[in-house]
Amino acid sequence: MSTPLHDAALRASDPVLAGRLRDRLSVEVPIDVPDGYGGLTRSYQVSTKVWGMIVPYQIRTGRGPDQDGQVISHLVVMRWRGDIEIGMRLRKGTRLLRICELADADGRRMRMVCLCEEDHA
Repeated sequence: MSTPLHDAALRASDPVLAGRLRDRLSVEVPIDVPDGYGGLTRSYQVSTKVWGMIVPYQIRTGRGPDQDGQVISHLVVMRWRGDIEIGMRLRKGTRLLRICELADADGRRMRMVCLCEEDHA
């Protein structure tokens, strides 16, 4: 069964792709701190910088009480890293991309594809 993330992962395994990783991205990890009232305050801290390629993927209308407006999705291709996880963010300038899914592009841990949603925080 083919999915858009799987198809992108297959394209990302192209050896010519290395020259297209031109976007300098900051990898941000979430930091949760108790707010004193039983909840948490989330902030993000830069953990490292990577080279990647941001590809616009999909625009859809958000549905539900917390999703107003449009949800913009992107695929981000980068060299494999074992320390990237769902819930982290990628930043390019003022653009924030929240990582929603990850895939090993070629099954050999050479490249990874992240399905991200643009965050307007």
